[in-house]
Amino acid sequence: MSAQPLAHQAAPAIPTNLPTPPAAIARILKVAGDATKSLGELSEICSQDPGLTVELLRVANSARYGGQPVQSVPKAVVKLGARAVRATSVTYAIRAAVSGCYTGTFDTSRFWEESLRRATASQTLAQLAGLDDPFEAFAVGLMQDLGTLMLAIQFPALGTALSSLSALPGHDRCVRERALTGVDHAAMFRGAPLASSLPENILAAITHHHHDSLDPRAPKLILVAHAADRLADVVQAGATADNIRLATEALALVGIKEDLGLIIDRLGLQTQRLGEELAIRTGMQPSMDMLLGQANLALLEITSQAEERARKLEAELEQQEAEARRLEAENRELSVLAHQDALTGVDNRRMFLRQVQGAIEKGHQLGKPISVVLLDADHFKHVNDTWGHPAGDEVLKAIAKRVQQNVGGPHRIGRLGGEEFGILLPGADDRLAQRITERVRAAIAAEPVIADGVTIPVTVSFGGVTAKPNEPIATVTGLFEQADQRLYTAKRGGRNRVCWG
Repeated sequence: MSAQPLAHQAAPAIPTNLPTPPAAIARILKVAGDATKSLGELSEICSQDPGLTVELLRVANSARYGGQPVQSVPKAVVKLGARAVRATSVTYAIRAAVSGCYTGTFDTSRFWEESLRRATASQTLAQLAGLDDPFEAFAVGLMQDLGTLMLAIQFPALGTALSSLSALPGHDRCVRERALTGVDHAAMFRGAPLASSLPENILAAITHHHHDSLDPRAPKLILVAHAADRLADVVQAGATADNIRLATEALALVGIKEDLGLIIDRLGLQTQRLGEELAIRTGMQPSMDMLLGQANLALLEITSQAEERARKLEAELEQQEAEARRLEAENRELSVLAHQDALTGVDNRRMFLRQVQGAIEKGHQLGKPISVVLLDADHFKHVNDTWGHPAGDEVLKAIAKRVQQNVGGPHRIGRLGGEEFGILLPGADDRLAQRITERVRAAIAAEPVIADGVTIPVTVSFGGVTAKPNEPIATVTGLFEQADQRLYTAKRGGRNRVCWG
């Protein structure tokens, strides 16, 4: 499908019984979507809607925000802060605009969970992409599939069929919607009364997010909405090779280089957290590893079926062999995403980075420090050059084993590449982390490695950093850069030492 990211396609004439949003709802959308509005202005408009008043007080007095109970909207707004108030207000406004409409057997709970997932993905990507107002992306994500609910309102007899389409990638879903109803959800939304109350940039992002190809020069908000939809496809339609590839390409189009698996894991945590906050029921949000496992099971099932058909229908042998080769190639592609280093048995780089990201988020929520250590075998090239690469492999395995024996607890060890390893110490402040690291250093240096009868002395240099809970939230990249600088200092200072900063 060709993309026209900067201009709307003409909306079809839709005979519609869709609700017209009350004027108050349109005002809430306008005020909440304007980052220049003060908390006082937002409080005033929220106070004019009884339902929104109840919702804001519910959130402000929930266990998540704690503190003294509040009984008025102005106090609730101050307690929650602008970001939470805007998210709560626009979510309430959109849900209120379609509440009470008959949708037949359409699964509205599932729909709102999936809409929240897209909203969370859009806001997360907007923050990573450096958009001025990530909340605009949140609003786009929350509304970008609202046309699906409008289709169910227009065609309630097709509720079950429309719900089942959420298991398809976005483009395929649009094709099936047009086959069922004559119109897809993007076109349905453009023709609905709610669309006329939206700013042009938000409406453009909502109506273009399913396009197969987008101009990289298109507005960032459109590219973010498109990428968020691709991320949702990985979760809802499965972590197939095609869906992973399309999501990765969409992230690159926005200029985001973070690991897809890390973003999917973060998306699950944030979707569940926001669901609790906004009273949107969400089931267990799958991690990237779970999605890959499900994809592998599906591939194994397809393989089994293919073999059965091959036994029964020898005449189709050539076709079945081609299918088996295709499946084998997909399995090889997915196996690259395994989380364990083949040589040492510790986490590989991708898995270790994911663990660090998770520790940062959990530490920030609980107010706990985390420490990250990078370590590098001293003069490792000399080992390989003198005794050969098999001896070098034995040295790396010995280092990994001694680190594991002396770290213990809930900590993680990863091989980052070559002779470089990482240690993650969640909950450890700088003093405890340095004590653990010094114990590891001494254990490695205490005795040589015996490889094929040859005695090889081994020492390791360490660079560490601690992210404290009273400091701005750390990033994986920032922690690694600081730890790497300390590692360089340790190397330059004579090796076989720990440097911290």
